[in-house]
Amino acid sequence: IFVIRQMFEKGFFIRPLSLFVLTWILTFLCAPAILFSVFSTVLSIGWVGTLLALLPPTYWTLPWINSFFLLRKYKPSDPSLVEGPKEVRVLTYNIFLRPPLVKNNSSDYKEIRLYEFEKVLGQFDVIALQEIFALGNSRQRRLINMAAKHGFYYYKRSSPPPLLSPKFIDGGLLILSKYPIIDVDAHIYSAGNQIDYYAAKQTIYAKIQLTKSNTPSSDRFLHIFTTHMQASYYENSEQVNSINDKARLSQVDEMMRFVKKKTAGDTHPTLITGDFNVNANHELPDGTIVDSHEYKFTMDLAHKLWSKELVTDLLCKASNGLHLPTYGVYDVDDTGKKIPRETVLTNEIDWCIAESIDYLIWVDTPENLRSKQIVPSNTKLEPFFLPNHPIVSQISDHYGVSVILKVDH
Repeated sequence: IFVIRQMFEKGFFIRPLSLFVLTWILTFLCAPAILFSVFSTVLSIGWVGTLLALLPPTYWTLPWINSFFLLRKYKPSDPSLVEGPKEVRVLTYNIFLRPPLVKNNSSDYKEIRLYEFEKVLGQFDVIALQEIFALGNSRQRRLINMAAKHGFYYYKRSSPPPLLSPKFIDGGLLILSKYPIIDVDAHIYSAGNQIDYYAAKQTIYAKIQLTKSNTPSSDRFLHIFTTHMQASYYENSEQVNSINDKARLSQVDEMMRFVKKKTAGDTHPTLITGDFNVNANHELPDGTIVDSHEYKFTMDLAHKLWSKELVTDLLCKASNGLHLPTYGVYDVDDTGKKIPRETVLTNEIDWCIAESIDYLIWVDTPENLRSKQIVPSNTKLEPFFLPNHPIVSQISDHYGVSVILKVDH
């Protein structure tokens, strides 16, 4: 499974029939050892003991087994790679599809919301998703198949947890693209706390080819990264959240340096996306809203690694310097009372916290800044409201953030 998974990561394509044959060959070769191991265990500790002994390793290997069945689909000639100006719509979205049995309230209605998301995904050309976990379910695989029907023939998903590691939950990340992905990579963070310690929190990378011409030097590419970082929880003690905050800042540092390493010396721009769990807003005692310490740390590090004129928080820029909330959003009634916009999926303790934690960070290059071959525009929130749905009011507990990239070829 490990070898085949690595082949997928590097871009090799295995036809389903070949994969079927290979699976049975491996099963046949491993069968004697498996049977010997099981029967030996049964003789020593009985059937009940055997089942109990098999549960932990089976649960731990679920992300690997699930990834075994995922095939990358390739389209020989892609009509999207045409010469001339074009617009590429990019979305980052924490879709809130966690593993089975994990829920905030009575239900997360995962299947209903996955079905609703299929209705809107065709509006975009590149989608970066967070919290689309593969552990113990088939939703990630089904979403990849759904997306292919809408022209998303290319994808990059989270790398599985390290083989010798206590981590058993996958990273829950997925990049979908209608344009060819020509390079991929991932970096699993070293820091983590609480339940996030057992998840392979990471940032994943895809280099996407947006145009193709007879002159390779004239082709346009986009480096895109997405991540989901360590969370802090309002029900935690201040001491525990302090540990979470330090882990998250460590992940910010690892991510930024990974981005720098992957894009060093390249003339094409970069888009860093995802749920950073870094709330950009901080409220002072007098009610004034200022940039938070964590946000300043994130942006200062980016400015240090590149330069201030090359790095842009796209949603902040589009909102005239404000950090619009993407989670725990609320309205205010005539009496001044805060009314949460979403209560079915969101934990009650998070109602009305109005956190700005989902990002599109644009990292330009001097060459692209001068030529303006790829320019971001029309950045906006994507609430994905479901006003007429009888159960849920929006597709996720988060808002998405989208941007249009204007490509001049």
